[in-house]
Amino acid sequence: MTRARKDMVLWACLLSAVAACGDSEGAVTDSSTSTGMASTWTGNAVTATVEDTGTTEWDGEGCPPKVWEGWFTYQNDEGPHQLSELEGVTRITGPLSIGRNFEPFELSSLHCLEHAESHVRITENPGLTSLEGLESLTLVEGTDFSVFSNPNLTSLKGLEGLTRIERALSITKNHDLTNLDALNPEKGGSLTRVGEYITIWDNNDLDQCAAQELADVLSALHLPINVTVEDNLECAGTCVDGSCQ
Repeated sequence: MTRARKDMVLWACLLSAVAACGDSEGAVTDSSTSTGMASTWTGNAVTATVEDTGTTEWDGEGCPPKVWEGWFTYQNDEGPHQLSELEGVTRITGPLSIGRNFEPFELSSLHCLEHAESHVRITENPGLTSLEGLESLTLVEGTDFSVFSNPNLTSLKGLEGLTRIERALSITKNHDLTNLDALNPEKGGSLTRVGEYITIWDNNDLDQCAAQELADVLSALHLPINVTVEDNLECAGTCVDGSCQ
């Protein structure tokens, strides 16, 4: 498949998923009280609907349970949402999309997020230099966890707590990316399962050896349906422990 064709396929996938969730609603449910039982807190979500979970208990560790109901999109400070709205949120039920942000920004408001029930896509963000702020994220249940076309991202630091991606992991076209250790359980990461697809493709500065090593380690832990590792920085020598010698 040509590179142009791959770009078309990838964008078709991303756009179709965004369209599918475009009419969803967003709201925040706070599942904590001083007694540890669930209650409802209404956020400033667009067309917000709030559902009281009513049964969640909190053991006092970490962030009190708080749920964002529905989709969340952050793009260029133009709305519909601002990252500050996710402050304290531990679970999001809909798609989380952070894309096309050209000015510098951080993900620190997501420091409590542990569980994404739908996909997580971090795409086309020249203003993003770090994924720090996502340290609490452990589980992504939706179609994919995608880090796509973030030209100033050099590592995946901040994802060390991610343990499980139910369907697909995609790391593509991040041209300054050089390090995947945050996802490698042999190098400080916690990821032990990618359910179906692993794609590490067209990252210009990422050593092909490091990309292949991560794919091999994850495939040994749980065999996915398909693995694509190509068009990264080619090694002219021999791959040794994830680096070119």
